[in-house]
Amino acid sequence: MKISTTDRECLPPFVGRREAVGVLEEAYAETRRGVPRAVFVTGEPGIGKSALLRQFQQSAPNATFLVGGCLDLGDAPSYAPFVGMLRSLVRQVGLDTLRSGLTTAVVNALAWLLPDFAEPLPPYEGTRARMFDAFLTLLEKLAQEKPVVLMIEDVHWADQSTWDLLSYVVSNAPESPLLTIITYRNLPHGHPLRGPLAGLRQRDHVLQIELEGLPRAAVGLQAAALLGRRPEEALLDDIMHRSSGNPLFVEALLQCSPGELPGGQIRDLLIAPVERLPAPTQRVLRVAAVGGAEVGHNVLSAVSELSEDDLEEALRPAVHQRILATDHDGYRFRHTLIVEAVYDGLLLPGERKRLHRRFAEAIDRDPSLAPPVLCHAPGEVARHWAAAGEPVPALAATWQAARDGRDLLAHPERLRMLQRVLELWQLVDDPSKIIGVSRGDVLRDIVEAADDSGYIDLGMSLAADALDAARAEGDTRLEAQILERRARIRSRLGIAGVASELEAALRLLPESPPSPLRTRLLSHLAQRLWAEGETREARDLSEQALKLAHETADAYSEANAVITLAGLVAEDDLKASRAGFAAARDLADRIGAPTLVITSYINETSVLEDLGHHTAAADTARVGVRRAAEVGLARTLGVRVAACLSETLLSSGMWDEAVEVLSHALDLEPPRAYRATLLAVQGQILAARGDIESAARLLDEIRALFDGKFETPANQFRQATFEATVLLQQGDAGSALNTVLDALEAYPAHLSPSRAWPMLAVGARALVEADVRARLLPARLHSQPRDGALKILKGTAADTSIRSDADRAWRAAVTASLAPASDRWRAREEELVAWERAPQPYPLAWALLHSAEGLLARGSRAAAAEQLRRAAGIARSLGSQRLLGAVESLANRAQLSLAEPAGDEESETVTSKLGLTAREREVLRLVTLGRTNRQIANELFISAKTASVHVSRILTKMDAANRGEAAAMAHRLGIFEESA
Repeated sequence: MKISTTDRECLPPFVGRREAVGVLEEAYAETRRGVPRAVFVTGEPGIGKSALLRQFQQSAPNATFLVGGCLDLGDAPSYAPFVGMLRSLVRQVGLDTLRSGLTTAVVNALAWLLPDFAEPLPPYEGTRARMFDAFLTLLEKLAQEKPVVLMIEDVHWADQSTWDLLSYVVSNAPESPLLTIITYRNLPHGHPLRGPLAGLRQRDHVLQIELEGLPRAAVGLQAAALLGRRPEEALLDDIMHRSSGNPLFVEALLQCSPGELPGGQIRDLLIAPVERLPAPTQRVLRVAAVGGAEVGHNVLSAVSELSEDDLEEALRPAVHQRILATDHDGYRFRHTLIVEAVYDGLLLPGERKRLHRRFAEAIDRDPSLAPPVLCHAPGEVARHWAAAGEPVPALAATWQAARDGRDLLAHPERLRMLQRVLELWQLVDDPSKIIGVSRGDVLRDIVEAADDSGYIDLGMSLAADALDAARAEGDTRLEAQILERRARIRSRLGIAGVASELEAALRLLPESPPSPLRTRLLSHLAQRLWAEGETREARDLSEQALKLAHETADAYSEANAVITLAGLVAEDDLKASRAGFAAARDLADRIGAPTLVITSYINETSVLEDLGHHTAAADTARVGVRRAAEVGLARTLGVRVAACLSETLLSSGMWDEAVEVLSHALDLEPPRAYRATLLAVQGQILAARGDIESAARLLDEIRALFDGKFETPANQFRQATFEATVLLQQGDAGSALNTVLDALEAYPAHLSPSRAWPMLAVGARALVEADVRARLLPARLHSQPRDGALKILKGTAADTSIRSDADRAWRAAVTASLAPASDRWRAREEELVAWERAPQPYPLAWALLHSAEGLLARGSRAAAAEQLRRAAGIARSLGSQRLLGAVESLANRAQLSLAEPAGDEESETVTSKLGLTAREREVLRLVTLGRTNRQIANELFISAKTASVHVSRILTKMDAANRGEAAAMAHRLGIFEESA
């Protein structure tokens, strides 16, 4: 049994923070109107951050408060504040009530935070993101019942996983009554959260409160409340001088007897009230300080070795003097400064080690004695053994904590624990015997943890040490595992050598007996060779992998191999290819492999786009984006689907949607290889619209990310196309041509024809423009530079395959640019015919413009005017001022009107009459289906804020008062019957 008292009995008076309370109350009022808000409260220790939050809670009695705090335990426990608040919710409303209304997928994902929810499933790539999304879904569910206030204190002590989840909540705040409040101390330079916090503060919905010392009048009110009388002016002056208005220091000073105000450090000031307590109370406080700022009653009883009665009697004076406060299952120091002062100032070195040993032994015997915010106890045991100076049990506990980190999806903390394992490795004899694995195994896990934590550059550098250890130990299987992981890291970094790493790993493994690792490596290598354009070898390896997968009953590798084979047969039999992708998805769904499900959408989208089926590609990618969000992979593989979607939207002229998708994907901070792709597509749109300065800035960013050859021909050609386009528009045709020629030296065009053709078209234009401007080309190409470049471009065009109408149109564009002047008009007409068959409006509009130039030269003014009107219409729909400017310039020179002839207005659709864009029509369709802004955002891969802006514009254009009225109007007008 533990003693109990209310927080009210332990709290000092609250004074002087009316303005800060007003900011919180106004933020709360806005969240009740459906506007998400976050408030960051900062200030020095003891300044009153916690008191401010307690005061605010009284002004929002109808809200659901979810309160958690980060702990100063050296190695901060993963997700501690969130685990604590979930445990509190379970106690308050019951587990069944909390789970009701949540899908099975959400409940299972929450089990990784708190196993009480369900039996956690085995983790897989992206599970962490899924858990984050599940927590946000829980917040949304709670906010549907009444406003939710999420309060997390002392974020300066947050572990990386806690910060990642908190950042996710703040960044993706739903359009529902949710107010997030966090507190933290003023952070010194070099603190790991200083930069991330500054980044979050820049968001529109984030407010900042900086607490400073109380003014003299407020200190006087506090002193009067504590003393029960008005303080003398001299005493108030002295306290104000010594405390600088810090409420905690004011209280500590007032607890001293007259004439006994300490003149030393703040620590002495905070220890003074403790030293006036009875000796048994001081001893228990010393024990509690070793446990941390919060300590459970049962563990305190076990470590203090006092009877229940003696423990309660010893604790009671500390509670009454407001040194400790109580909660449902333990005690907490009223302020962390007090526990720090007791730990550093009152414990003797030997006593400190002895008590840490007792805590370690007690929690090791009974893991339920660990702090209630922890799901797993080994991390706490490891902390105490290390502080006790016992490296052998510390190593064992730290290794177990690292293993638990994988199950908890706390990858950064797992990485830190593994690094601690290596530190302890040097301090003990025969460490492999203690933890049951070799040093190479530990290093392999460190590489994986660094990669899973997002520290992929660190993972790349650590892999070399891991490989050295594996080779020194003669463990070829371990070496193969490390090579496979390094190959994945190379891919994410966009570094060449992925296939060679996988090939080296395969050479280390015997062909017989077949093993799941060899099967997986074959499957991954096949995927990679396909990406690099080596289709014949990729097909052979895929068939080998599929055979081995059947022999070893490895369904994961089977699905992976089927995905690769489906892509490889697409050019010959698209129907069979799409059936293969669907079959692979079904298998991946059955075995619970969402990463393969999303990979299938990525590859199917790429195949469809390469073969010119832009609409089908976009539809497939949209489904992939939605599925990625559903399984919590939006921030990882979902970004790759978004990159594929943005490319097909670029091709099909749906640029506004592409811009939204790209903006949202870039906000998710993807790995640099994916980021470069996104930036290149975004830059292509900016350049085409005429914003060459912004496009050039993106080009500089890509150059900063990559210096040299890209890891696949598709990426190399995509980036070269963008770079050459920018250089050409900047008037540097020679450098533009060099860029294209360099890319062709890096990879032959036949390895990625669909990406090579647009690049060849830019190169051909650059050659013509350079020739016109008499710019010198690199002498390394040929003794006659122009003829050498011309030969390379023509030869490459002749050798590059045609797989779609778009490829055929690009080849016609290359031919037209390189044609002699006498044949150019005929070649331009053939180009136009080709583009009329290929559904890419932007190059079609330029072909129309070129056709108009030829028609005008032949005196066909009416036909030229029609071509220019069509080109102008496309330019306006795309928002391309560059294209529109070129069209208007020619029309003005030829004195042609671009005004459309009078037509039949009855052909105008309802949506065009309302002024709805294609993107707004898609958002309206989802509104009519009852989707929330966040659901719309997930489905369209845009931010919730962008979805909200679209909805607002739709309501304005439709003159609708709310979403329901807009949906009813859409049904009444038959808007979605237009395309039926």
